[in-house]
Amino acid sequence: MRFRSHPQQLFSTAVTLIAMSGVIAAATMYVLFASERRLRHSYQVQLSIARIGADLARAGRSRTAFVDSGDRRLLANYESARTALQGELKQLQSLLADNPQQEALCSLMEANAHERLRVLKDSIDLAQSGQSDLATQARLTSQIVALAVETAQISDQMHEAEELLLQKRRELTYTLFVAILVVLLAILILAVVLLRKYYHLLAAELLERRAAEQNAQLLSTALMKAQDEERRKFSRELHDSLGQTLVGAKMVADQLHRRMPQDTLSAELSEMLESAVNETRTLSHLLHPPLLDEIGFVVAAREFIDNFSKRTGIAVSFDCPERLPKLPRNMDLTLFRVLQEALTNVHRHSESAKADAALTLRKGGINLQVTDYGVGMSPATLRKLQTTGTGVGVGLAGMRGRVKEQGGRLAVASDNHGTTISVSFDLPQESTADSGSETDGLAASLEQPSESGAARSS
Repeated sequence: MRFRSHPQQLFSTAVTLIAMSGVIAAATMYVLFASERRLRHSYQVQLSIARIGADLARAGRSRTAFVDSGDRRLLANYESARTALQGELKQLQSLLADNPQQEALCSLMEANAHERLRVLKDSIDLAQSGQSDLATQARLTSQIVALAVETAQISDQMHEAEELLLQKRRELTYTLFVAILVVLLAILILAVVLLRKYYHLLAAELLERRAAEQNAQLLSTALMKAQDEERRKFSRELHDSLGQTLVGAKMVADQLHRRMPQDTLSAELSEMLESAVNETRTLSHLLHPPLLDEIGFVVAAREFIDNFSKRTGIAVSFDCPERLPKLPRNMDLTLFRVLQEALTNVHRHSESAKADAALTLRKGGINLQVTDYGVGMSPATLRKLQTTGTGVGVGLAGMRGRVKEQGGRLAVASDNHGTTISVSFDLPQESTADSGSETDGLAASLEQPSESGAARSS
C-alpha cells in the first residue's frame, strides 16, 4: 500500500491499531480479573478445608474434656463445632462443584467427617449413660485417631491438588499476561510508527502548500504590479493622447459653432466632444489618478471621492489629518486601491446611501477605514473571509493581497447595519509628520478639483 498517495489509509490503520490496543488492554484486564478470581477460589477451598479440620479437632477436644470431667457445659462447644462443620462441608461442596477430582475427595472428606462425628457421639452418649469404662472409651479413641489420620490424609491430598491447580493457574496467567503485553507493545509501537509517518507526510504536504501559497502570493503581487503599470500606462495614453485629441476636436467644433451659430449640428458635436473629454478624463483618473504620483494620497483620494459621489449619488465623508508622514514606496497606491475597491463595493453591494472614510495616524502606523450603512455581508461569507480568505469576490481578495504585500493587516466587520473595512500599516521610524509637510502644504493650497477643473488642467 502506498501510504504517501493515500495518507488517510495510513491514519485509519494507525487509529485501528490503537483501537485494537484498547480492546487488548480490556481483554488483559478481564484475564487478570478472571485469574484473580480463580486464585481467590483456590484460597477459599484451602481455607474451607482447614476450617473443616479445625472444627473436627474442636469437636474431638470437647468430647475428650467431657469424658474426663463429666462437665455437661462442655457439650455446648461440641454442638457448636458440629453445626459449624455442617456449614463448612456444604460450602466446600459448592466450591468444588466444577472440579470432579476435588469433588470426589470432598465426598470422602464428608464421609470421614460424618463417621468421626458418629464415633464422637457414641463416646459422649456412653459417658452420659454412666456405663462408660476405660476399655470401651480407649477403643472409641483409637477409632477417632484412625479417622483423624484419614482426615489428615484426605486434607493433604486436597491441598496438594489445589496447590497444583493454583500453580498451573499462576503459570497460565503469567504466560497470558506476558503474551498479551508483548502483542500490545508491538501494536502500540506499530501505531506510533504509522502516526509518525503520517505526521511526516502532513508536514511535507504543509511545506508544499506553504511553498505553493508563497508562489501564488508572489505571482499575485507580480500580476498586481503589472496591472498597476498597465493602468498607469493606459491612464497616461488616455490623458495625453486620446484626451488631447478630443480636446483639439472640441476646440475645432467650438470654432465652427462660433462661425456658424445657426448650425445646430456643430453645437451638438461640441457637446458630444465635451462629454467624451469628461468620460476619457474620468476613465483615466479611475485607472490611475495622476495626482497620486504628483502630490500624494490625500488630494487623489479627495478627488476620487468627489467624482465618486457625483457619479453614484452616494454621500461620502472623508476625514484625514492635515499632515501625513512620507509613506513608503507603493503604500499610497495600496491605500488608494483599498479606498477605491471599498467604495466600489459600497456602490455595487451595500445599498447604502452614505459612507464614511477616515485616514488616521497612530503611533508608528497609519490606518484607513471605510464604513457603509447598508445590508452587510451574510454571516457565512464573513466567516469564510475571516477564516480562509475565500468565498468572496475578486475585489476583496485583491485588496487582501495588496495589503499583505505591503506588510499590512486587513479586517472586515459586517452585520445587518453595515460593513466596515479597515487596513493598518506600520510606518518606519524615520517617517515623521514633518517629512510630509511640504506635500501637505501643497495639497492644502489646492482646491479640491472638480470635473470641470480637471478638464481645464488638461
